Amino acid sequence: MSLGDRIRELRRVKGLTQSQLAEMVGSEANTVSRWELDKLGMRKEYVLRFAKALGTSASFLLEETNNPSASQPENTPSKYIIESAIQGFTPFDLSGFNMSLTSPDIKGLKRLPVLNRLDSENGNNDISECHIFPPEVYGIFDPKHPPFIIRVEDNSMEEAGIYCGAIAVVNPAERVNDGEAALVCWESNHTAIKLVYWHSDGTVELHSANPAYLKVYRFSKDDCLNGNFSVKGKIMWSAQKPKRII
Repeated sequence: MSLGDRIRELRRVKGLTQSQLAEMVGSEANTVSRWELDKLGMRKEYVLRFAKALGTSASFLLEETNNPSASQPENTPSKYIIESAIQGFTPFDLSGFNMSLTSPDIKGLKRLPVLNRLDSENGNNDISECHIFPPEVYGIFDPKHPPFIIRVEDNSMEEAGIYCGAIAVVNPAERVNDGEAALVCWESNHTAIKLVYWHSDGTVELHSANPAYLKVYRFSKDDCLNGNFSVKGKIMWSAQKPKRII
């Protein structure tokens, strides 16, 4: 099976249309159609996007293996543990917010809402403004778990380039790997940006990037499964206006 054949078969297994898959990878339906027919070459960037969107590995799409399962790093818990955590970390209802600029979108540009208040229990949020970003910033677009923006409220992550007062793009559809920054929640009401470290026994640790913040948060496998700990999304991008110095 070719690259196009594998994309087409996995798309059908997941019950996705070409338009839906195109939106998830930041492309267009006619381009996906050409890829599936092997009439268009594909950059590595899009191979990785298709692999994430279809729940497989780049190696499978590139015919390097016949195992369609996404590869798992040795220091991460089972796929079931991670997916259970992620499902519990995307409670925001953004169905009433129109993220599209036009129909179809111009080169994947999306209007991402800035959430001033995160209510993890009731799925409520307070949207004050929005910013327009391309897929190179927000990553995969999953309509069921769309990206959004939050404001950074402390300097605990400044060593990772995430500064207090900046805006950060959060994507619930992107996988959070070891050592990556994510918006996390625990005990229903504590929300913060931290570095996430998964362990093979199902436990997880949260670290700050700023060495001045020494506290390490640890959660058990049961915490991940019962919702006591959750990951709301991967931090894809962060920036702020430069300061004027006189």
